[in-house]
Amino acid sequence: MNHLISIQSVALVFTILLVAWDWARIDAQFKQREARWQELESEEKRCPYCHEAFKDTLSSAARVSCTQCESEHHRDCFEDHGRCAIYACDSEESEEEPKQDVLNMDSASSAG
Repeated sequence: MNHLISIQSVALVFTILLVAWDWARIDAQFKQREARWQELESEEKRCPYCHEAFKDTLSSAARVSCTQCESEHHRDCFEDHGRCAIYACDSEESEEEPKQDVLNMDSASSAG
């Protein structure tokens, strides 16, 4: 009987250690992905067709946004490609003025 208790105790401790190790691994992966998302959000916005960054000096008239997924494109890129460059979107319609980011709208309204 003592051997069964010992084996069960060892199995329980081993299971607890495996679960703790798995949680630590998942937590580390989550932190890496979160850091990458923050890094991506801090980068300049890029056109999904040509992958060039939108310049701050680029007028909004040189940009359009897809009517379906609202991604911004250079006007020339959208016209050259004939549709949205986002995978699985393929909308052929664009709006003249891209929608502003929520963060940009919040900072503009608090500044004024």
